[in-house]
Amino acid sequence: MFRVTFPADMGQQYYNLHFKYVLNILKELDCQITIEERPAFTVTIGKKTFLMDFADTNDVARTTLPVFKFHCHEETDNVFAFPPVSFHNWKQYELLLDGVKYKAEGVLSNRQRAYGNAKSRRSALKMLLQMRYPDTRTEQIPRIKYLQEVEDTFIAIFSPGWCNNMLDRAQFQYMGLGCCTMSPRLPEILPFGKTLVPGIHYIMCKDDYSDVPDLVEFFRETPNACIEIGNNAKELFQEIAIPRSIGKWIKSKL
Repeated sequence: MFRVTFPADMGQQYYNLHFKYVLNILKELDCQITIEERPAFTVTIGKKTFLMDFADTNDVARTTLPVFKFHCHEETDNVFAFPPVSFHNWKQYELLLDGVKYKAEGVLSNRQRAYGNAKSRRSALKMLLQMRYPDTRTEQIPRIKYLQEVEDTFIAIFSPGWCNNMLDRAQFQYMGLGCCTMSPRLPEILPFGKTLVPGIHYIMCKDDYSDVPDLVEFFRETPNACIEIGNNAKELFQEIAIPRSIGKWIKSKL
C-alpha cells in the first residue's frame, strides 16, 4: 500500500513493544518497507515523515514533524490520534476472533500485575475483588490463555497503568474480542475522531473503584447489557484499530 522507511532496532527502549506494533501493522498492509538507522521513532510513509509518540503522558513531543500520538487527548493540525498498542500478531487476533465468543458468563477477571505508578491502585482493587468475589481471576497466566478466557469471563475489570485514566493494553485487547470491560474514565481520542463512551463501549467506575461491587451486582441482573457493551467495543475496535482501518487513517493524513 505504502512505501515506508522504518527505524532499525538499535536497542531503543520498548522496540519490541511499540516499534514492532507499528511495523507489524505496516507489514499487514503489504507496505514496501526499508529499514534504516534513525535517531528517533520517525516513520516515512510515501514522501511524508511522521513522529510516532507512544508515551503514556498527555504531553506531545516537541517537533516540527506531524505526530501520530498513541494516547491522544487533543488533536491539532499537526497531531493525530493513533490507537494504543493492542495486538502484535494479527493472524492470531483473527483466530481468536473466530474461536472466542463472549457470553457474559463466568467469573470476574482482574489479571493485572501491580507495579510502577499502578502498584497501589491495582493492589487495592485486587484486594477489594478478592474480599467480595473470592473466585475473581487475579493470577498471571500466559497471554494467549488470558485472551482465550474471554469465553468464560463475566466482566474484566482494569486499573490502567501510568495514570488512572488511560486505555490499558489488556483492556483494549479484551474490547477487540468483544468482552465487556470496566475501568475509570477513558478520555482518549482515537482515529477518525472516535472516543470510548461509558455505558456504550465500557462500564465506567469511580476513580477510587468504590462503586465496583455495586456495578457488578447491577450488571449481574442485566447480562444482555454486558453483551451489547462488548459488541459495541468490538465494533469500534474494528473501525479504528485493525490494520486495514489504520491504513485508511494514515492515508487520510498523507
